[in-house]
Formats: sequence, structure tokens, C-alpha cells
Amino acid sequence: PPTTPCVFISHQQADAFKGERVACLVEHHGIDSWLDVHDPTLALVNLLSPGDPRHAALVAAIVEIALLSSTHVIALYTAHSASSKWIPYELGRAKARQIASPQAAIWLASGQTVSNCGDYVLLTVVTQDEPGVARWLATAAAGGPHVAPLGVDCRTHKTRALT
Repeated sequence: PPTTPCVFISHQQADAFKGERVACLVEHHGIDSWLDVHDPTLALVNLLSPGDPRHAALVAAIVEIALLSSTHVIALYTAHSASSKWIPYELGRAKARQIASPQAAIWLASGQTVSNCGDYVLLTVVTQDEPGVARWLATAAAGGPHVAPLGVDCRTHKTRALT
């Protein structure tokens, strides 16, 4: 198992910009992260034709390796998430093998509720705003330095605050 914290960021493709904001928050807390749109190997695999029989298996393997290499997971639930087959899998796969897992969190976008996601998310840390995500990350980086809140703009990922 990994010895240093690494947060796997799960999101629906249409929410990649929100994933990048969470990656900025994670980095701001001094923690490593894995986000699909930042993975160079996944970018190369995505150059294959979607009809290429190797594509799906390679994508699945890359995601699985990232999950195995992560100590924490946060799933972003937005209006787009219901169409994702990956988010529930990633959240469940990376969750600790116990009933409730403080290493797993979700962020509910405005207008989203636990009932939109599934009751299983109650076994994770449920956050509804950026300060809630930051509090969860502070726990993930236990023993790390105190981190001041991130401003509205992220200088490394050119993103705006979660809403």
C-alpha cells in the first residue's frame, strides 16, 4: 500500500474542470493526487481509436493502477454524475475495507443530495462546499502544516472556486 497520501479524484467527464479545482486544493494541502486529465499515459491511450479493442482494457488498467496507488478518494457528484459508470466503482474501490471510511469523501454540487447519489455515500465524508473539502483534506494530510484557505483563483490549475 502507498505510504504517502494520494487522493484519487473521481468525476464525470463533463466535470473535468471541477476535478482540476479539487486537484488544486489537494496540491494546496501538500498532498499528491491522481486526476485522469493529468495522467500522461491515459492521454496516450486516448489517442487510440475508441473502436480499438485495446482502448477500454488499457483505460480500465490505468484507472485500476491509480486506485491501487491512492490512499484517499473524493467523488464529485453533479447533475452529470448520474450517467457515470465509473464514479460509484471508483468510490467503492478506493474506500477502506470497513463500514464507514474517513479516507473516502464526496462533494455534492449545488442542487445535489445524497438521494441523487445513492445511500452508500453516507458511509463516506459528505461535503457540500469547498471549505468542507478543505477540512477533509486537512485530515488526509494529518500532521502536515496548517494550510490557509485557497483563494478564489488557483494559480496552478487556472480554476475557480467550487460551486
